[in-house]
Amino acid sequence: MKKTILSFLAAGLLTASGVSAGLYHHVPAGRRAVFQHDNNPAALTPQQATDNLVRELALDEKQAKKLLKLNQQYADLIANPRFKGRPQPVKERKETGVDGSTGATQHAQSEEVRTHIRQQHERRNAYNAALKKILTKEQYAKYTSHK
Repeated sequence: MKKTILSFLAAGLLTASGVSAGLYHHVPAGRRAVFQHDNNPAALTPQQATDNLVRELALDEKQAKKLLKLNQQYADLIANPRFKGRPQPVKERKETGVDGSTGATQHAQSEEVRTHIRQQHERRNAYNAALKKILTKEQYAKYTSHK
């Protein structure tokens, strides 16, 4: 009886590991960076981001040069695999620790995190404002509908 249960358990584990390995290979190469945890080696470069937008929005050479300059200015923001052009709303919530504590240290850390998130949102807004000046209304509408 024990051998049968262990056999089924082993078969289930082998099947589950095979399925999870197969799921990773179906992820497009550009999106695999989200699943990698080694300091994001596949981060998007300013040139790659520019090339993608030039191709998707059919930008002319003048727009492409301006966009590359903008993307180089915001390279750290673009390299983040979670970068989205449109800003996400900042949600205020009650902060509690894993153990349920709400000490001063945790409050200071959570305030730092909220400040960092707000700064990132402000940088995204500034990026979008500059991008809106480069693109036509139709191109910007297409850009915001894809994000």
